[in-house]
Amino acid sequence: MIAIVYLSIVGILLTPITLILTKQVIYFNFNLLCLNFSSLKSLTEILHLTNQDLKYKTYIQNKQWTFALYELDKELNENYPINQLIQFNYAIGLILENNSYNHIATKYYNKVNN
Repeated sequence: MIAIVYLSIVGILLTPITLILTKQVIYFNFNLLCLNFSSLKSLTEILHLTNQDLKYKTYIQNKQWTFALYELDKELNENYPINQLIQFNYAIGLILENNSYNHIATKYYNKVNN
């Protein structure tokens, strides 16, 4: 009788944890799948911009800051409209600020304001 109660309690406690972990794994794999699709060569510059936008946003969602900074820095060297470059600078500033690099983040924010 004690074993049945014990197993029931353990089952009740572990079921929500299992469901939450399963949900996180599915969410992570979905983001990784989107990242793989976005890494394919696009045919036009608009599709390229959309793919790159998705790529760095996926890195930010997964808190892979180094990869996100790398992608954003690559995009700063491309010829994009000024509003897109402002968005890239602002995203770099946010990442740096989240990682306590406030002095460097301020420089990127100043680029946005100028």
